[in-house]
Amino acid sequence: MMDKAQDIQVDLVIIIDTSPSMRDEAVALSEATQVAIESVKTNCPSDLRVSWFGIEGTWGNSNFNKTLRNYLTKECKVPESKLRSRKRGTISGSGAQEDGARVIEDISEYFDWRTGAIRAIFYLGDEALEGGGEEVDQEDITATNLAIQKAKDKQVMVHTYFGTSASKQKQQLQNEYARVAQSTRGQAFTKQDVISNGFAEVLKQVICICTTTTPCKPVEPVHLENPKEMEICVCGPNEANRLFIYTGTAVFEFGGTWQESMGNTFVKGYLYFKVGRQFTRGQVLQVLATGALASISNGGPANNAGWAVDSVEAYWDEKSGQIELKAELGVRDTDGWIHRFGYQINVLTKV
Repeated sequence: MMDKAQDIQVDLVIIIDTSPSMRDEAVALSEATQVAIESVKTNCPSDLRVSWFGIEGTWGNSNFNKTLRNYLTKECKVPESKLRSRKRGTISGSGAQEDGARVIEDISEYFDWRTGAIRAIFYLGDEALEGGGEEVDQEDITATNLAIQKAKDKQVMVHTYFGTSASKQKQQLQNEYARVAQSTRGQAFTKQDVISNGFAEVLKQVICICTTTTPCKPVEPVHLENPKEMEICVCGPNEANRLFIYTGTAVFEFGGTWQESMGNTFVKGYLYFKVGRQFTRGQVLQVLATGALASISNGGPANNAGWAVDSVEAYWDEKSGQIELKAELGVRDTDGWIHRFGYQINVLTKV
C-alpha cells in the first residue's frame, strides 16, 4: 500500500500576501511545517513537492524566502510581460503584495507543474483579492472570477486562508476566499481554524485533501464532427447584437481505470476543445454550454460500470480568441469507454 501511495504526486504551491499584517502567519505556518510533514508521512503519504513564495516580497525567519515573480521569470523563464500580477510599487500602498487573484492566475498558468501531479495552491491573505483593501467591489469580483476560471482550466485546486480582519465587510471578504476554494475543489480556512487546531493541522489537511483527490487526466486528441454555426441578430441585453450558436459532436477515446490503487471509482477526465470564429476582448458578453454523452461502450463484462458528465462550461479564450468548451467526464470500470460527446454552445456578443 505504501508503494502505491508514494506513486501519488502532489505539487503544492504556498503563496502569501506580504503586506505587514501577514508576518505572524508567515512565521507561524513555517514553524508548523515539520510537524505537519511528519504527520502527513503517516496519514496520507505521497511524492510531495512544496514550494513557498511571497507576493512581491519575502519574510525573514520563514519559508517564504523568495518571490513568485523571481521564480517564474528566472526558473520558469516566463517573460514578465505575460504575468498578471503587478510589480511592487506600481500601485498604491501594499496593493501589489496583495494581488491574490492575479497570482493564482500566474501560478496556475506558468508554474512548472510535474506531469501527472495533483496541482494545488494554498493562498494566505487578509484583504481583498485584487490589490488588497477592506471592501469587496466589482473589480475584486471580476479578478476572482478570472482566477477561478484559470485554476479550473489548468486543473489546479486552490485552498485559501483568510486571516484577521477589522473590516466592516469582513464576512464578504471571507466569502470571496471561500468561493475561490469551493469553486476549485479546495478548502477554505480562517483564523478560527488556526486558533482551534493550529497551523500544523491546517497544513496537514491541505496536503491530505490533495492526496485523496481523484486525479483528472486530459482527454486527447479530440476531433469535431459535423460542427455547425448559426448567427442570429438580437437586440440586447447589455447592447448585445449577435447570438452565435455552435453545435456538433466531439470524437475521442476516454476510459479505463487510470491507477490500480483507485479501485472501483470513477476515472475523471477533462475534455477541452475550441469552436467557431475569433472574438476580441469585450465582444463576448455571455456564454452558455450544454452537452451529453453521444456514444459509450464496454469492452467486456460490465463490473459496476458507469459513465458520467459531471460539468459542462464554456468561455472566451483570450489566447486563441475562440470559445473553449470544458467538460468533466467520468468512467467507471476497467473496460468502460466514452467515444462521443454532443454539444451546444450559445454565445451572446456585441460585434
